[in-house]
Amino acid sequence: MNKFINRSGGAGLCYDRLNCLNLINNLMKEKESITISIESDLKKIAEEIFEQFGMTKNEAIELFYRQVALTKKIPFVQRNMNQETIQTMQELKSKENLTTYENFADLRQDLGVLSKSPFDKGDLGG
Repeated sequence: MNKFINRSGGAGLCYDRLNCLNLINNLMKEKESITISIESDLKKIAEEIFEQFGMTKNEAIELFYRQVALTKKIPFVQRNMNQETIQTMQELKSKENLTTYENFADLRQDLGVLSKSPFDKGDLGG
């Protein structure tokens, strides 16, 4: 087993040559920053748990993103959904009763949201 130093200065382990090369490759990939707002108490509790696992909050968030990208799903089960949410999810899966919009402005108009948005000129599809 070999040791390496991660971006945050913490030590990590790699188990074999291929594993080490993959870890180094991931460290060298171009990164982007994100900014989020989160409840202070939730942040504190979560960061204490991350620390127990030997990971930084950045590593934990990246792990979440990687799992979503890998599985194309949110990596936890949503519980206590109301009937409307369950029905909406079933309709999405079956593609029944779906309304499509050419752009964000049309969606906002349909919803009765009249204030201007920076997305009003943009297309929903990118």
